Amino acid sequence: MRNYYVRMMLLGILFFPFSSCQTIIKTYAGVKKPKYENDVEVRSFLREKGIENALVLRPFEINEYARLLKGLRSPDVLMFNSQGYRMNFFEVTTCSAPVDDFVKNICAGTYINIDSARHLTKFFKVLKPMQESDSIQMADNLKTQPDFSVIIVYGKYLGWKLINENVVPWSNSLASNKNCIVHTYYLNLDAFSEELGKMIK
Repeated sequence: MRNYYVRMMLLGILFFPFSSCQTIIKTYAGVKKPKYENDVEVRSFLREKGIENALVLRPFEINEYARLLKGLRSPDVLMFNSQGYRMNFFEVTTCSAPVDDFVKNICAGTYINIDSARHLTKFFKVLKPMQESDSIQMADNLKTQPDFSVIIVYGKYLGWKLINENVVPWSNSLASNKNCIVHTYYLNLDAFSEELGKMIK
């Protein structure tokens, strides 16, 4: 029963782009069934999109990860303030959230509320860099206190349209920001499909 619950939650994450627009957007954007992508494939895909030197994360404990990300949308942006608490900047019931505007004006720090139950450290307890060499960069990041920390949630399975219209502009906006300190991470959802498959066999 527990594995079934976790399985349904994970599948909801994988196939849940933009809340009530789910069916329309999946058809329009070409969302497809996820498949395992290794580190080389993940990084090659990001480079094709002009995203260089990305610190890519993946889960290493599937059950805790599923509980933590309950209700997550994909693609998505998770934003945390300088104290590490998640900033909610849209109503979860709306179809089109103002993610683009928020990312472009991240230094303004505008938000609806702070989710004190979701701290960045909780996410990092169940996530790890896809590449071991990135562990050093991540450790260095954790020693400093940026103005904001951002986790861009994405998967190659989303299709080129959602990636090009959402993930790439978000990444470009954050990379061009000069007005505040932002640590950006990329949470790849293709990377845990192998673990999911093992769990539900």
